[in-house]
Amino acid sequence: MTPAEIGSGVKATSTVADFYRNGQIPVCSLESMSPGGTFDALIKQYENGKKGKREVRYAQLVATFPSVPDATAAFGRIEKKLKSCRPKNFVPTKKISQHEIRFSHNDVWQLTEPASTGWRHLRGIETQKYARSISKGNWLRITYDYAIRGNVLLATVYLGRTDPDEQATSIEQHAAQLFDTQIRKIG
Repeated sequence: MTPAEIGSGVKATSTVADFYRNGQIPVCSLESMSPGGTFDALIKQYENGKKGKREVRYAQLVATFPSVPDATAAFGRIEKKLKSCRPKNFVPTKKISQHEIRFSHNDVWQLTEPASTGWRHLRGIETQKYARSISKGNWLRITYDYAIRGNVLLATVYLGRTDPDEQATSIEQHAAQLFDTQIRKIG
């Protein structure tokens, strides 16, 4: 993906999202998991540097496993975890590091299996509902895409913010377009 394909003012960043460190894959409610097995990973992350309703972040992990059965087993573990995510969940405040706090919020989660030519594909849509006092665009809309084809596993995250009364349709549509572009590029 190029920054221009992701959005206006988007740039690549060298910061690696916490959920991609140590071979982790992002899942629901700010959690991550290891897909298991051994794989080579290419990780890229992009952001537009804006805060509030104009914030955009996109991260991707392309994992190449030694064999198709290894990749299939990893995808199966991810699918099992995603299917165990609760449709509604309260996430408490937690100190992440000396300078970072995760504020409490309510999550709403939905998992679908969209049709993707030649790929097995799962999509998670999550809305993190924060208190109005935390942020102007206090609903974080996150689209997670996971796909497998042969020995390649792709995991992407696209994030945008809205007010509670705004629809997330444009964020979800853009995430779907980015995912489709990415799988076409991979082949």
